[in-house]
Amino acid sequence: MGQPAAEIGDETFGKAYATLSVRKHAVVLNFRREPRSGILVGLDPEAARQLVAFIHESMERGLPEGSPA
Repeated sequence: MGQPAAEIGDETFGKAYATLSVRKHAVVLNFRREPRSGILVGLDPEAARQLVAFIHESMERGLPEGSPA
């Protein structure tokens, strides 16, 4: 899978300890333990159905590029 993408923004809300990536064929959770290590959990998008639906609906309503491919 490679290195996770760098975080965007500052630490106004605190240091990030987990990230979520929604892909076409997977939902990936990255639980960080140290700057260069952690635990990756991959889910089928169907397992996170409500979250994926929320993201898609939000994108369709508010982002100029529309729904993801």
